[in-house]
Amino acid sequence: SDGLKTRTHTLIHTLELDPEDHPAAFHRLSGDNADGVLIEEEDTVREIWFNHLADGHVMHDNSNNVIGGWDTDAYLLAVTRDKRENTERVLAMCASYLRKDGKVYFSSFAKRTAEGAFTRFRFIPVKARYWLAKRVAPFISWCMRSLDSIPVYFQEPAKLRQTFRDSVNAMEAGDNILLFPENSDDTPDHRYVLNGVSHFFTGFTMLGTMYYHKTGKCCHFVPIYANKQNRTLTFGHYTDFNPEEDPALERERICETLRNEMLRIAQGK
Repeated sequence: SDGLKTRTHTLIHTLELDPEDHPAAFHRLSGDNADGVLIEEEDTVREIWFNHLADGHVMHDNSNNVIGGWDTDAYLLAVTRDKRENTERVLAMCASYLRKDGKVYFSSFAKRTAEGAFTRFRFIPVKARYWLAKRVAPFISWCMRSLDSIPVYFQEPAKLRQTFRDSVNAMEAGDNILLFPENSDDTPDHRYVLNGVSHFFTGFTMLGTMYYHKTGKCCHFVPIYANKQNRTLTFGHYTDFNPEEDPALERERICETLRNEMLRIAQGK
């Protein structure tokens, strides 16, 4: 596309600013749904690839590609090697994963585990959290799949869309979906409130829209309040998705209705 040509042209001219001090040979690279340039310098070789399946703004399912032997959904992939073919550096832009020859170099699930769950374990050194997460994350992922759970990837739009699709398919098959919509990032210490109910993410309400578009039916949203001290689960009054309402207003209405109902239960009313 014209956009790809413009970005490639700009990149090449940026690297050719001082050809006398940094002589280099340029070669065009071509692969399945990917194009790039190979830059040979005195001590290093660089490959820079553009993934035609990705748009550079949002990751999505069909951006998965094998580029120069690297399995990734990156929009731009840059690999620097020495003359002995040893990889020195890798840059993967807009990527959720990076693998080669069965080895995982980057996994956003592992990163999320390291930056999320492992931050609670203050006895683990910060530098060790990602190393440990890379080894624990596959086991956690296997456990989640074994329980027929549907993972939610907050920072990965491509996988988040798959979460919604899987959820709607499960609902259409007659399954009930248990959601945890509270937003712990809304508090100063990034933890759930001890008393009452945290504010909600609004994204989960999209299930109502997607389920209605696929089936023509309106789903129920049922609030459940868990009281840790009393060890009880209390079901509140449900609310139905209203397809006639403005989508943004309906999202706010559902969240406010459910949260107020849970607060009512928490206060014993």
